[in-house]
Order: sequence, then C-alpha cells, then structure tokens
Amino acid sequence: MQLTGWKRILGVALLYLGGYAAVEAAEVDPVWGQYASLPGRTAAAGPEGYRLRWYWAREGEELVQEYVNPGDGRVVHSDHIRPDTAPGTLLLTGSYMGGKQWRGTVQEDGQVLFVGVGLLKLVYLAGFNDAGQWELRRAKAKDGRPVSVEPPTRYNRFFFEADGGTGQDAAAVAEAGTAGNEDSATQPRLPAEGLAAALPDEAADEVADSSGVAAAAPGPGPAMRGLERFIGNRLLAADGKGAVQLRREGGHLVIELWDQDGQSLGRYVLAAAGRKGDKLQMLESAFGYKRLLNAHWFGNDQLRLSSYSGAFSGYGVRLRLVARADGLLVIRENLDVGLWGDEPLSVSRTVHYDLPPMPVLEGEALAAQNALNRGYWQALVNSERNAVEPGQWLLPNGEAAIQVSETTGGFRSRYASLGYGSAFTEQLTTVVFDDATGTWTVKGPGQPDIREYVEAFDGQTWNVRTLPGQGVTPAQAIAHSRRVVVTAHTLVLTTDTRRQFQWMPNGEVSVAMTNAIRRKQARDQQWMAELRQAQAEAAAREARWAAEAAEAEWNQPAQPSAAWLALERAVDGAKAREAQSRADLHATYADVNRRAAEQRAQQAAAEANARAARDAAHAREVMRQEELARQARERERQALQARQAASQAQAYAANAAGTPGAAAPASAQASTRERADACVGQPVTSPHQCGSTSGLKGIVSNECGAPVDVRMCFMTAGGWDCQVRYGLAPHATWEPGLCSANGGGVFRSVRYSDSKEPLATP
Repeated sequence: MQLTGWKRILGVALLYLGGYAAVEAAEVDPVWGQYASLPGRTAAAGPEGYRLRWYWAREGEELVQEYVNPGDGRVVHSDHIRPDTAPGTLLLTGSYMGGKQWRGTVQEDGQVLFVGVGLLKLVYLAGFNDAGQWELRRAKAKDGRPVSVEPPTRYNRFFFEADGGTGQDAAAVAEAGTAGNEDSATQPRLPAEGLAAALPDEAADEVADSSGVAAAAPGPGPAMRGLERFIGNRLLAADGKGAVQLRREGGHLVIELWDQDGQSLGRYVLAAAGRKGDKLQMLESAFGYKRLLNAHWFGNDQLRLSSYSGAFSGYGVRLRLVARADGLLVIRENLDVGLWGDEPLSVSRTVHYDLPPMPVLEGEALAAQNALNRGYWQALVNSERNAVEPGQWLLPNGEAAIQVSETTGGFRSRYASLGYGSAFTEQLTTVVFDDATGTWTVKGPGQPDIREYVEAFDGQTWNVRTLPGQGVTPAQAIAHSRRVVVTAHTLVLTTDTRRQFQWMPNGEVSVAMTNAIRRKQARDQQWMAELRQAQAEAAAREARWAAEAAEAEWNQPAQPSAAWLALERAVDGAKAREAQSRADLHATYADVNRRAAEQRAQQAAAEANARAARDAAHAREVMRQEELARQARERERQALQARQAASQAQAYAANAAGTPGAAAPASAQASTRERADACVGQPVTSPHQCGSTSGLKGIVSNECGAPVDVRMCFMTAGGWDCQVRYGLAPHATWEPGLCSANGGGVFRSVRYSDSKEPLATP
C-alpha cells in the first residue's frame, strides 16, 4: 500500500491528536519519562497503520521517532526529540507541517503531554496503557497537566513487535473494525481516518463496533437496553413534523425516520457484535452518508449513531436516541466535516411519543366502543344525582366548576374558572359522536377540534385517549390524554391530583363561587395596598436622595458674572473642538481603511495576474516538452521502421540465396516496442507551494502504448527522496511534488509495467 500525497502529511499530523491511558507505577526517568524505554524497539498499528520505531541519534541527547509506511517499508516522516531548557520538559520537532514543534511535559507516571508551539496546539498525550501498548491520545491541557482525555483509536494504539506481538493483535483489531464498511476493501485507511471515526462525544467506557470487536453471528438482533420498550409502533414527533420507528427485521434492528410529509429519510440497520453480542455494528445508514459508520451505547438509555460523506471534508449526521419517561428524545446534528473536527450546522431536539393509532373497529366491537364513549359522558352528567338535585362539579375552593348536559345527538360542557379581574370566564364546548370510527370530537370557539375515545374502563376509572390531528400535536395529545375517576360524589382528573371536583347543587355552587370572588377581591385589595405602600416608600427614598444631592451640589450663581460666562463659552468651544477632532479622526480612519482595502485589492489582482502568467508559462513549457518528446518518439519510430525494413530485406536476400543463417535476423524482430525512456520524457519541474514554504514538483506524461512504472526523486538537504507511480496508463500524466525539495535536481527512471528489470536509482 502506498501512502502518497497530502494524505501522508495529514495522516501523521492528525495522528498526534491522542489521549491518556494509565500505566502501573514504575520508576520514572526525570528527563525522558517513558520515552527512555523506547530506543531500539518497534511497534505497529496493524497492517494498515504506520509502524513506529525509535533509536538514539545521540544517546541521551536526541531521540529519533520514525513513521514507516507498512506498504513499502519507507520512512514517511520522522520526529527528533531532545530535552528542553526547563527540567522535565522535551522539545519535539517534526519533519512535516513546516517543521512544527511540540513542547512536552513529563508527567508523574512518565507519560509525556505534548502541546504545539504557536497557534495550532494539537494537544496529545503519549505513553503506555495498562496492557503495555504505546498510545497517542487526544487531550486538553492546563498548566502542563491533562484535564480531559479521549479513548484511542486503532490507528494510534501500537503493539510492540519485539514483545512477541508482531502486530498481530493490531491486525486483528483493524480487520474486524472494517466489517460492515463497504469502502474499507478499496480505500487505504490512514491513521487520520481512524482518528476521524473517533467522535468527540464517545464515552471512555463504551467501545463502538468500529473499534475492532468481531461481529457476532446473526440472531434475534441486538439487545436495545433502555430503548427496548420503544420497539414496535411508529413514534410521532412532539410537533407533528416527523416520525421514527424501531423494529426488528431478519436478525437486525432497523431504525427508520420520516419527515413531516411522510417521506422516508432512510434507515439505520444495526447488527449485534462482540463476543457476547452486546456491542453494535452499523450495516446501513440513513441520510445517504456511507463513510465512517459508527454505533455505540452511552450508558443504558442513550444510543449514538454517526455517518459521514468523507473522512476529512464533506458532511455528516450524528443522531442520538435517548429513552425518557415521557417518550424517545431524538437529537439530530447536521455536521460540516473539517480537517480539525466537526462543526454543527444545525441541531434539532424533538421528543417522539408512542401514540398507537385508533384501532379500526367493526360490528359488535364498534357498537361496544360507541356505547363506552357515551357511557363516559353520561357519567359526567351524573344523571342519577342530577335528577334528584340538579347540580355540577365544583372545586372545594369554588374557583372552578364543570357542568355537562345531554343534547340531541351529543353533549354540551361548560367550564367556568376564576381568572384575572375577580371574574369567572366560561368555556363552552359541544361533543359530537362519530359512530363510524368509535370516536367523538370536542368543538369549541378559539380551539382546534379534538378527537378522543375511551381506551379502557375498569368500572371506575376511564382512560381517555386524545388523538393527534389538525392543530393537535402529539405532545398536546399526550398532555391532554387523561384518566378520569367518576363516582356519585367526586370527579378526579388524575393528570392533576389537585383538581378533585365534588358534586354540588346549583344553589350551593352559586354561593361558593360568590365567596370565591370575594376572597379573590380581598387578596387583590391586599396586594394593591402592599403595592401602594411599596411605591410610597420608593418615592420617599427618591425624594430623600434628591434632597441630599441638591444639598451637596455646587451652587451656580443666580446672576452669572462675565468671568463665569467666559468660562462657559470656553468649555463649549472646547467641546466643539473635541467633537470636530473626533469627526476628523473618524474620517482619517475611514480614509486609511479605504486605502488599505484598495491596496489589498491591487495586491490581490497583481498576485492573480502573476499566478495566471506563471500558469500560462508552465502550460506552454509543458506543451513544448511534450512536443519535443513527440518529435523524439517520431524519429525513434522512423529509425526503428528503417532498421526493421533493412533486416527484412537482408532476410529476403539470404532466403533467396539459400543461406542457412537466413533465420538469424528474426531475433532482431522480436522486440518492435520502443523503449520506455523514449516515450516518457524527462519531468517538467515547477514550484510546489506548501503553505509558507516552497518545494518542487515535476510532471511526466506516458505516451507509450502500454502502462509504465515511473520513479521520480527530488534532491533534499538530507539526500534523494524518491516516489514511485506503478501502472501509469497510456496518455496519463503524473505530477508528484515534495515540500522539502531544495532545487538540487530531479531524477527520473521508467520501465514498462510488465518488465522484470528494476527501476534505476540515483
């Protein structure tokens, strides 16, 4: 596997975002910490991750840490670590990101906390875990100490080869972690991609299936812990704009989502994983994102799902399902995926409720439901007591009353409550039955129509279910659904135990309501008296403060003198000059900003023109080089044709003369393919921009009729640095670059891909 281009640089740079793991107490080297035990050792992060090796450049003074490509064994990058000026600190200098440096602090257990020098901190902690593997883990730091750390990923946990592991454990972890990811078979996984899969909100004590736990065999599906009670019915969003359903299909758990129009947003498919089947593996994701699939538990009542369109850029969705007493909370985060993390574009939090639809009833079941519905309203009428002594339901304090009466084809309800202004307000509603569906509808002015039915009745308690509909959200339907206990003397709404009504004759109801009004008026009068007293006290305080201020104030003469008037004029003039100075200063600032903006625009235009000119010159040079290469190939082809014609003429002549060696020229015809050097020209070089530094890049084009292998080497301060492209297709170009190239020269060697001869080296 070849790790080339920008992914190599980003892979190592992002690998440094690591975390913390404890090790057993041991004697700590005060200078090097746990790095003191690393020289001469090698560790691997699986078959797709980098290998680390350490050795002394100068024993006790400078330690070298190298990153080795697992595909070709080439050193991709290296770090040089040496003691810093302060005791117990180290300075790490990398060969990437323009030679970026980290300052490390040796911790009490020997691990080293590294913080980047400059604006880009990239804090990480390096050291051994309890199992003796070397880990680089993301961290946050304060005063040279880690304050929070994150779990390692499979790309920043290294197994030591010299200890008998030979990377096999890491390999098993890496292979198992690719299960269910359709891209892992074709995409080389860099350490940076593994780090991007470790989301910031993962719990340290929870391991997702992508951490490398082997998938369990298909069975009844994964155990859903606290979410188990939501499996089955479709759950409606509290605002009515969407739905979610958890169901089991073919040994898997399916989580499907819909929008407010009933259109499917896709589904997640989860399988049981792990030796005990208590982990999760995501096989399919919603919203069209198919990279870096991740599913894991956070505690017992929260499931977290995430998927992305790419590892370093693009978009993603993180979904959290949280079991609550009242329903299933669904938190959706739409993410903008960047190099250094995920930026939430939008976040929505919606509770979804289990609201089973009204069952479809027919025949005797429908007739029984209609009778049950009317029985509920008949109980509210309290016909037996009402026939003896007409009355209504009243709160003991007299501040609310309910009266239900039967009408032709339905019922009428009046609810009176004591509100503001010491007066009762009334809400009148009518109840209309729909015998075709087994429901009734409550209609009233200023409110939506509310459809309900009796879900169950045990002889005393009526379970009334409110259905969501036009103007009634699922949350409102849940809140309005109720259990009602009706006896001959009491009416209890169990959704609010304080509202226990009692049956009272109409005469007593009038007296109770009048007394409630009087009590309310008395409370209002007391409140108004307290308010007036507080206002009077506040006015007295303000008057006292004003008198004290007037007494302390410097008295201006009643008849201003000439000197006083001159002083006033001078003060006014000074104020005017100050205002003019401020105006002039603001105008100067505006002019400076305008000139700076014009200068920046001119500079940008000049840079754009220069860039365009360089690009045009480069394009012309490329075309010239290609034309020269074409002409050389044409001359070579003509010369080859001439040699072949001469060989054929000689063979014909020898054959006519009966010469025994007539077949000898046939060997000259065995190879009619022109040399690869002839159809792949020398590289055309140009500057290679690398942030604030500039390297070198070269471009070659394959004009041969078959694929070729090309090696291109750039001279650096440390010698030749080579890159290889295998199988460059006909008429294709390759444009490698190197930031550390110093312009000392470029070497190119080429061969046909089916050739067995080795590529030349400088």
